[in-house]
Amino acid sequence: MDGCICGGWENIRVSFPNFKDEAECIKKLVDDIFPRSLQIISPFPESLVGIKSQVEKVTSLLDMESNDVRSIGIWGMGGIGKTEIANILHQRYRHRFEADCFLGDVGKLHQKNGLTWLQQVVICKLLGEKLTLTSEHEGMNILKNMLRWKKVLFILDDVNHQEQWEFLVGGTEWLGRGSRIILTARDKHLLISHVGDNVYEVQLLSEDEALELFSRHDFREKSPKQDFMELSRQVVNHAGGLPFALKVLGSSFYGRDKKQWRDIIARLKRIPPKDILGKLRLSFDGLDKDEKELFLDIAFLEIACLTIYDFHLCVELVQRDVSRSFLIDYLIEKSLLSIDLNNSIVMHNMIREMGENVIREEYANSRIWLPEEVCDLFKGKLITEKVESLCIPKDYYFEDDLVNYSNIFKRMQSLKILIIRDGTFSSNCTITYLPSSLQFIDWPGYPSVSLPESFEPSQLIVLCLRKNWLVELWPMSREMRHQCPQPSLTHHKQYLSYLHQGR
Repeated sequence: MDGCICGGWENIRVSFPNFKDEAECIKKLVDDIFPRSLQIISPFPESLVGIKSQVEKVTSLLDMESNDVRSIGIWGMGGIGKTEIANILHQRYRHRFEADCFLGDVGKLHQKNGLTWLQQVVICKLLGEKLTLTSEHEGMNILKNMLRWKKVLFILDDVNHQEQWEFLVGGTEWLGRGSRIILTARDKHLLISHVGDNVYEVQLLSEDEALELFSRHDFREKSPKQDFMELSRQVVNHAGGLPFALKVLGSSFYGRDKKQWRDIIARLKRIPPKDILGKLRLSFDGLDKDEKELFLDIAFLEIACLTIYDFHLCVELVQRDVSRSFLIDYLIEKSLLSIDLNNSIVMHNMIREMGENVIREEYANSRIWLPEEVCDLFKGKLITEKVESLCIPKDYYFEDDLVNYSNIFKRMQSLKILIIRDGTFSSNCTITYLPSSLQFIDWPGYPSVSLPESFEPSQLIVLCLRKNWLVELWPMSREMRHQCPQPSLTHHKQYLSYLHQGR
């Protein structure tokens, strides 16, 4: 028996074996041949730049031909394309399942409406039934009992808490053979706890892909106009290969002339778009207090450091703090830091800007790096007791040469990070006091012959004094040397020997 399916694109001729009756033939047509014909339409619109290869890699994890129940995770920072990949997979494969559900913004909906409400939505989507549940456990039992014989495609997008997948999708025993579960999240460990090693890390776009995506949203073409190419590259470099940022920025430049482009680019460096910051901010909001503090400290180092090498060195040394090093792994798992090809820890440009924005809006005066704020600090216009991190920029000029820096440092009893760049203090300046709360000191050209005698280094993790004037680390009586923790002293002296090379 021959048949011909006529589509809008082409004719597909297929041959059928003998069937018992027409109904069986039609069922075969609907279940097998027709869905495959739908895939002639490309699931990759031109606007989805750089995503096709990533979809194929996730598809290989799904192993659609296997008849077992399989769960996979899609992991990455906010705005990197997790939802788009999951949506493409949903559209491509939903026809293979008896029931399917794509539930987006799970974390946000959970916070707003609760788990019971989410279960009611899932039951409606998967089973077509509207139920009013009295508890999360009732919903869990209904889902488990009604889905165990069904082949289901179940996608939970932007999961941020373990109980979301526990009460909505449970274990593999909840679903029928051949079912597939896809979870997307910004927290890698959360995914691993449910899907094991079946986690795909979504990649940032390459420079060429980023330029194309930006151009499609700005010029509505594959590449920028030639006379806008240099300006376009500036914006693309600023976005750092993050698809969501490229789309937002591309749309904001659409139809603008060159003068407007330059004005917007200058503004971007001071005030990033709120919708980009808002999307990235969700990752920060989910942190515990100590994780937030470490993230803001590292964001401050990224802002204050002059080179990528300096930042890498600073973060590497922060990791030597046993009480905080494991938290860095948490920040990596939660997509706020990442590991580059050189196995170094890096912070994405957009993440840094989000952190900078959080510091300015919610942690005012706690971390100081802007020249105008440094000026206000040393003029006594800011509350010095609140300052936790201070960076004085290179060649910063103090209007008043008679400023007593040591007295100002005395009032900074919460100061943890102190970064002072070359050319700020003259060699005639003597530092008689530094807060013993300091954990991190980076002071090239340190102007005194020793650290202050009153300085207690028990909190100190990093001591970086390149091109210094030191004669001894700090003046100490024999009794003080005996009391000082030897491991700290040993560590600082070892590191100092490295720093002397630049003297």
